[in-house]
Amino acid sequence: MPPAKPQRRTEAQWDSLSPAQRRRYVGAGRTGTLNGRKNLTEAQVKRYYISGKSLTAARRGRSSKEVTQQAARKTGAKPLPRSVLVDATSGELTTADDQLIRDWRQSALFPKWLPKDRELMGDDVAAILAQLNVDPARWESSTFILNPDGTVTMSVQRRGANQFGKPKPLEVTLPDFDAAVEVRDWLRKREGKGPVIEWDSDKVGSDFFSRGKVAA
Repeated sequence: MPPAKPQRRTEAQWDSLSPAQRRRYVGAGRTGTLNGRKNLTEAQVKRYYISGKSLTAARRGRSSKEVTQQAARKTGAKPLPRSVLVDATSGELTTADDQLIRDWRQSALFPKWLPKDRELMGDDVAAILAQLNVDPARWESSTFILNPDGTVTMSVQRRGANQFGKPKPLEVTLPDFDAAVEVRDWLRKREGKGPVIEWDSDKVGSDFFSRGKVAA
């Protein structure tokens, strides 16, 4: 499953921003923390806002995903090609894919919220979860649904809401039930810092939480 495209915002949403909130976004565009480019005009900041890209920097006073990625690339780090993500989702990683993921996993581009230890999380699962780009501390719930082809759809509902309601759930596809169990176990080890874990009992099975592994 390719990375989800940003969900575009509307001009009406921009117009409905409070003056203080708009000033924060324009200020972040001026200093370069919004997307890595300095001295953006208000019109350029508006276009960035409507594009649906990350506003984390302006909201929380820290570098956005774009700025972080730019800094990482200066060290020679490379993002994973889409073809690798497709292979990870289908469970058909090649030797070349494995090496690319291992290099990425040791680079500055690897998300800090994912474990670097391959004993805790396999390379394919790490690559798939990275597409969510949201720390589990900000997940409200995660739902697992077993698909007819054996893959598992993982849907993540983020915490919080604004005047337009809750954010749209994020989805990734795990290659099989074993991968879903691996994610479940990792979330359990977060000691209360993760989301509520839910499942479709008709499609995954009501004993999902009690299974240590999937029977061969």
